[in-house]
Amino acid sequence: MAIPVTKASSHSSLFGEGLHLALTQLSLFAQSPTFLERMRTTFGDSWADGKAGSLVADLATGHLPKIEVVKDLGGAKGAYAADNNTIYLSRRFLLANQNQPQAIADALLEEIGHSIDRRLNVTDTPGDEGELFAALVNNRTLSAGELARIRTENDSKSIFLDGKLRTVEQATYGTINVDGNLTDWTSSERLDLVPGSGVAGYETYGKYAAGNYVFGIKSAVAIGNTSTIWIDADRNAATGFQIFGFAGGAEYNIQIGADGKAGLYTGDEGQNFVKVLDSKISADGKGWEVAVAGTDLSATAPTAINVLADVNDMVYLPGDYSLYKYSVAQTTTTTAPKTVYGNITLDGALTDWTGANRIDLAPGSGQPGYEVYGQNTLDGYAFAIKSAVAIGANTTIWIDADKNKTTGHQIFGFAGGAEYNVQIASDGNAYLYSGGNAQNFITKLDSKLSADGKTLEVAVGKDRVAAGNGINVLADVNDAVYLPGDYSTAPYTVSNVITTPVTKFGNISLDGSLADWTAVDRIDYLPTTQQAGYQVYGKTTTDGYVFGVNSAIAVGAGTTIWLDTDKNATTGFQIFGPTTPLSVGAEYNINIASDGTAYLYSGAAAENFIAKVDSKLSADGKQWEVGVSKTLLPVSATGLNAVADINNTVFLPGDYTRTPLTVSGSTLPVRTDLAKKVGIVYSETSANKFFSKQAYNQLFASAQNQAMQAGVPYDLLTEADLKDLTKIAQYDSLIFPSFNNVKAADAGA
Repeated sequence: MAIPVTKASSHSSLFGEGLHLALTQLSLFAQSPTFLERMRTTFGDSWADGKAGSLVADLATGHLPKIEVVKDLGGAKGAYAADNNTIYLSRRFLLANQNQPQAIADALLEEIGHSIDRRLNVTDTPGDEGELFAALVNNRTLSAGELARIRTENDSKSIFLDGKLRTVEQATYGTINVDGNLTDWTSSERLDLVPGSGVAGYETYGKYAAGNYVFGIKSAVAIGNTSTIWIDADRNAATGFQIFGFAGGAEYNIQIGADGKAGLYTGDEGQNFVKVLDSKISADGKGWEVAVAGTDLSATAPTAINVLADVNDMVYLPGDYSLYKYSVAQTTTTTAPKTVYGNITLDGALTDWTGANRIDLAPGSGQPGYEVYGQNTLDGYAFAIKSAVAIGANTTIWIDADKNKTTGHQIFGFAGGAEYNVQIASDGNAYLYSGGNAQNFITKLDSKLSADGKTLEVAVGKDRVAAGNGINVLADVNDAVYLPGDYSTAPYTVSNVITTPVTKFGNISLDGSLADWTAVDRIDYLPTTQQAGYQVYGKTTTDGYVFGVNSAIAVGAGTTIWLDTDKNATTGFQIFGPTTPLSVGAEYNINIASDGTAYLYSGAAAENFIAKVDSKLSADGKQWEVGVSKTLLPVSATGLNAVADINNTVFLPGDYTRTPLTVSGSTLPVRTDLAKKVGIVYSETSANKFFSKQAYNQLFASAQNQAMQAGVPYDLLTEADLKDLTKIAQYDSLIFPSFNNVKAADAGA
């Protein structure tokens, strides 16, 4: 559609300073060592190098197309018409930027770029080559998103100039013509799509483009004077003007005056005038567009701003200034919603979740017909809920990010301590909030509902909720079904550890068989700790603590291993109460649930859930192996004490008041050479102190001879070899013919 343009007499005084600046920058650009590279980036490479150099040098000396100032260009800053080789500048734009020569220079450089393209290339270069040229002349770094937008933008339009319909290439605010019509805005540029932040019949838009923050408002009524856009340029609500005494923290405001023009002000609305802005109200008065240069808001344009607005000082956008604010950033992400978090694809199906990811398996924490999953992935926390009913609006996941229920929002006044909550809105999307239920909006989240609405998957990026020490979680479906059923009991927990099931701890495979344990690994080796028909194994490995139990009966629910990690019987949980002193005070316990899975807890038996742990029962249920990863329970150099029970009926050891079972904190090397052999140790220090070194050597030779006569393979070792545990672990036995002396430096080894 052609847009009529009213011509005005040229006023070089309006653009003289900007023109001088543009020519200076053009001259420097022509002398740049990267000149040709940047020219090819803009205009392709179907022209001779010499032609481009002489053309730009000629332009830099002032041999430019004709420049005319017109009253208006349909919202554009400038335009170039190839048929008469003329650059047109909008008088409205020039007046709004009379104290911003760089803004005018940029508009001129953009149109000069359009003229260069017409002289270098037969056909128009795809995209807005003028905007790209202006950016490269000034060494402005473009994001991938900006570059993609420029290369695909159509900057051509037909307008009436001098009574003739001309095709021109325009300098706009990115894709936006400030013409009062909102047809060139897209839904991705709307600021009021967060549930609760919009007002029926109104639309609010904002973006950063070509060095300007540009806004558009579509109204249900005619937009008149006193309509205001409040700008919090430092994004600090505590500084700047307080609207109604409590909101905004606005350093600037844009207000429409009685003459219909928009001005930039500081202080209260319309208080301290700064400048006239480039703005336009539509013919019916219900559309308004306005642009403000980023450098008008601070010396270096702010990277992002917060915004509040009103129409005629009567309709407020957003509707509640205390709950919402709009935000506009220089760099915006326009990527498609993320669908994969770690190994979880957000597709509304639970096919990639496993039982290991369920967080509602602790006895008493589940609800019939419902399943709750949670996992920390490399990308953030992912959750899934399988429901007996369709999941709808007001479904909530409460996140206690610091795992401190006394901080954060108290659900029902007593539960949760939630720093964040994820809520499903009426549009079916998931949003992240802080404070109370859907109180303080943070961001839209990646989520997916199944076709029948009974399965929800949602993820919170690690940039929003850091891994920390894991998180505690409570949830509800439709604000009607609570997960867990009683919020006053233990919440669900998602560990900060990104784990995959461990099937091997050191040389111990968790397969329900005790074949890879040896007598050395028994921790009930003392007669006072043994029970007939039972054996208990335990050891420290590089992967964590691992235990094995051989039982006379099937091992089932309620079986517990109590862990005294500080080896102090007076601290930790007292198993039979404070009046019955025992040999352990347990900081942790491993408990088998009714599903046969083992879980790690603190406090009383199965009291405070920490994580599922890796375990395996034999086919007959009489052999059980379980490991606790060092990421869940760091291995201590002093080891730990333990006691256990089978099915809460057989106690190991039989008397908890006497000697506990002890697992050493040292991690011994794994033997890799399983051939039977011995090591015979030659001690140079002992030989030198022996009554005769010859006699010592004869004694040593005698030991070798006896080994040979017995047919026992052997290696000769030195004192230095004794300090290498990996080496000496490969022998069945060490033989010392005489070892009475050692070097003083090695005495502590």
